[in-house]
Amino acid sequence: MRRKDRELSKEETIEILRNTRHAVLSMIDTEEKPYATPISPVLIGDDLYFHCTNSDESKRKKALLKNPSVMVTFIGMGENDEKAVPDNFSVNYVSAEVVGQANLVSDPIEKKEKTLALAKIHFPKVKEEDILKAFEAAGNFIDLWKISIDEITGKGRNKNLYFKPKK
Repeated sequence: MRRKDRELSKEETIEILRNTRHAVLSMIDTEEKPYATPISPVLIGDDLYFHCTNSDESKRKKALLKNPSVMVTFIGMGENDEKAVPDNFSVNYVSAEVVGQANLVSDPIEKKEKTLALAKIHFPKVKEEDILKAFEAAGNFIDLWKISIDEITGKGRNKNLYFKPKK
């Protein structure tokens, strides 16, 4: 990392992963071209999970099955620093990047367990029984992917605006 003064600790970077609900998944498509798409990943244990369609025509699915190497980019905060203008046009931000391997979750028990955990994180006010009903109705129409993390890095400018002081 060029700007060591902006490097985040591993704990701070993991906090971004836990608290940022949307990210961009980057991969190489079947024609060897860069391909990126938004996802709603969730960190469960030491791995990231996301769901998508199970269609065999899915560009994402085809790409990941051919080459499982991925990068996921999270932007936890990004806002113009109005106080710095006009001397310095800059942005206050925190971001995290994960490099890893994406694998289709094929075990039905793991798929159900992790999909329910993912739904609970994204929809904390929804009753577990309603989440379970939705999974039972739609579980056969979605794929669940697990990204095993090989590298994780975080970076930020004025990170104190994002991270709350520990009490």
